[in-house]
Amino acid sequence: MDNVTQYLAGLENERDRELALSMHKIIRTALPDAEVKLAYGLVGYY
Repeated sequence: MDNVTQYLAGLENERDRELALSMHKIIRTALPDAEVKLAYGLVGYY
């Protein structure tokens, strides 16, 4: 299970899951793979 799946599983509200997944897609598109975890750490995603 990857970090995003674990994070989404911990959310109780469906709207929060949708927003988190959208944020993940935007960051993933904007940054190379090596930068994704760093970016999430900076915004407190994990």
